[in-house]
Amino acid sequence: MKNKTKNKNMFFFTIFFITFLFIVLQYAQVVSYKQKISDRNNELSEHTSHLINTIISNYEIAAQIYYDETINNENVIELVAAANHADDLEKKVLREELYDLLKDTYQNANENNFRQFHFHLKDCASFLRLHKPEMFGDSLEGTRDTVCNTRNTHAYTSGFEEGKVYNGYRFVFPLFKNSEYVGSAEVSISPAAVTESIYEIHDIPGLFIILKSLSDEKVIDDLINTNYIDSDISSKYYYDKEIYEQLFNAETQAEDNITLHINDVIKRDIENELDKGEDFIINTEIDNLSYSVSFFAIDNFNEDHVGYLIFYDRDYDIQRLKKAFLVNISLASVLWLALIFMRIIIYRSEKKLLKLSVTDNLTGLLNRRGFFMSAKVLYEYSQRLDGLWICFMDVDKLKTINDVYGHEEGDEAIIAVADILKKTFRKSDVIGRVGGDEFAVCGFYAANSDELFITRMNKNLESFNETSSKPYTLSVSKGCLMKSEDMKDATLTEIIAEADKRMYASKANRRKNAS
Repeated sequence: MKNKTKNKNMFFFTIFFITFLFIVLQYAQVVSYKQKISDRNNELSEHTSHLINTIISNYEIAAQIYYDETINNENVIELVAAANHADDLEKKVLREELYDLLKDTYQNANENNFRQFHFHLKDCASFLRLHKPEMFGDSLEGTRDTVCNTRNTHAYTSGFEEGKVYNGYRFVFPLFKNSEYVGSAEVSISPAAVTESIYEIHDIPGLFIILKSLSDEKVIDDLINTNYIDSDISSKYYYDKEIYEQLFNAETQAEDNITLHINDVIKRDIENELDKGEDFIINTEIDNLSYSVSFFAIDNFNEDHVGYLIFYDRDYDIQRLKKAFLVNISLASVLWLALIFMRIIIYRSEKKLLKLSVTDNLTGLLNRRGFFMSAKVLYEYSQRLDGLWICFMDVDKLKTINDVYGHEEGDEAIIAVADILKKTFRKSDVIGRVGGDEFAVCGFYAANSDELFITRMNKNLESFNETSSKPYTLSVSKGCLMKSEDMKDATLTEIIAEADKRMYASKANRRKNAS
């Protein structure tokens, strides 16, 4: 019994240990996979961020060239300086002269992705927008901080800013006549210059979203619908229409574009991230293809968050990492199942071997080893409980049956006695064949209740003899005892010896009475 319990405990411990190792391994796999994804995202973020900054820096250098070679010359300076003191009619003439002077330059700049050339007077009023020449004379105070900063500091200012017409990366240069500040000139690019450049370099499409609250506050009402479109990714943002139309051009049906499918999948996951105003990357999967969607936070000149550049990268590295992760998880799962299966097979084999080692092949009862193992457990319980009962039995005249009718018939007699014992005693009782013609029963019984089972066994023997066609009569000699108070210190061996002694005394009396 102890071996059986020990084997069972060892089985469950092994299963637990294997499962624990499997969980630890899977957890380590998950942690490793997430770290690799994080490392990949960091690498992608750093690379794209560096690329964005490089593109903006290159445009800033180009803006400086336009300023040095075209804007910062005597003719332009004279016109702007004169406009500061001119009346409206004179300003109109000066504005037209400045427009004619720079329109070819602006056309060239526009072809190189510069969206705005804008001249401002020293009082921060708009003098000429080459990108929208019909709009002029409005004050930029409180709207265009880059322009006002240049006015206040008489120094070059750069940064992203929403305007009354367009948003853009602003490069604002001070204009001086004889060291006197007379106004400023702005050369700016749209975020489209960035998204288009990255698409040309890496074939990665991009979009730009800007806070609705900012655009609604600054952009002229009539131009909101002209320059912006509601974003499907967040109700708080507009798409820059120029970039949106670049991505969804006439050759691409918007409903078939993968970008919109990605937005539909990720928009619930990014709502809180968008509110943080920080860079982040979302990894997702569409039609079993992996995509990394990079959000790069855009701050304005005053370092307030205003929007995001978004890039949609078909990410083969992420897909490779995911495939490797799934393979590792699958292999670990297969290994775990194989180990569990092997342990179950071993346990069942051990259980079968243990059963064979304690089972009598002829009767199916416990053999001598099995009986004494189980009886020992009951004996240990008897140290705390009363009522331990042991009975030894011997089949009478088995040798005569073997000699007269053959050993096969002797075996039949032994099997018959075993069946009678099974029928007589309870399932909780320990029943065993402890010798060639010897049987033993051990269990807990209330006082005198054991006699009821002895009576039942005798009736079952009588019933067998009455109904059996055997040429002999089955009978058994018994030696039974209840562990009493005066036997509380007796060992199991001593108790069994006493029961065995009583059995042989009973057998001797039966022989004496028979003679």
